[in-house]
Amino acid sequence: MENFEQKLMGTIQATLLKQISETTLIDKHMSPKVTIPHDILKEAFATLDKDRILQMVREQIEEQIAKTIVGQLLTETATDTKKIMTDHETRQNFRNKVYPLIMKIANGE
Repeated sequence: MENFEQKLMGTIQATLLKQISETTLIDKHMSPKVTIPHDILKEAFATLDKDRILQMVREQIEEQIAKTIVGQLLTETATDTKKIMTDHETRQNFRNKVYPLIMKIANGE
């Protein structure tokens, strides 16, 4: 049974070969389109560094996961802060304790 990376590489290879082979090299005055020969595409694809490609894919996936996690944490924090600040007594206590400190910093004390 193929592992995930082998299946992924197979899918990427098939997709790239299809997309590249359908790419037009010459499209001049409605002349017939010239496509890249399939044997050249296979040879070019065989020289690719598959480990490097997988590393790049992994890095992009990791970055996307990290952004998603950070986004969710920021949303939760904002929601919690709004919930806390809707309580009048809590908000007033916060102002009474924090505002004097802010004024000291603003005045250079």
